Amino acid sequence: VPNEDEVDFACEFVETFIYPELELLNEKCSKMSKEERLRSLTLVHYMSIGCLRMVPRIDSKEIENLVPSVAPYGSKFQAQYSIYAKQPKFKENLRMRLLTDIGKLLDILVENHSDDASSMKTALKVCFRFLL
Repeated sequence: VPNEDEVDFACEFVETFIYPELELLNEKCSKMSKEERLRSLTLVHYMSIGCLRMVPRIDSKEIENLVPSVAPYGSKFQAQYSIYAKQPKFKENLRMRLLTDIGKLLDILVENHSDDASSMKTALKVCFRFLL
């Protein structure tokens, strides 16, 4: 179980690394090369794997019908959440931020960069992560 310092570090890590990558993707997606875009999305993907377990599920009317897991509710395979020494405090719900930012990015990729299948695949992996 992570202690308070480890929880604080995870929150600081998100502030320092994930948010700037999302801002970079939002601002310069169309101007980036395929390789730069894929690198940035890959960073977001692997960072989200490491920290989304600490982020609460999305509680929003905008997506109230969203199924929270690929496993049936109550299944023994459904993701289990650990109890932490203290509740993580992020400036916003990271799952919702990823959903909106990566969703917009996917729209841009489909519209303007339909040949960039690797970036689309990685963006979809990020979207899948926030559902778990």
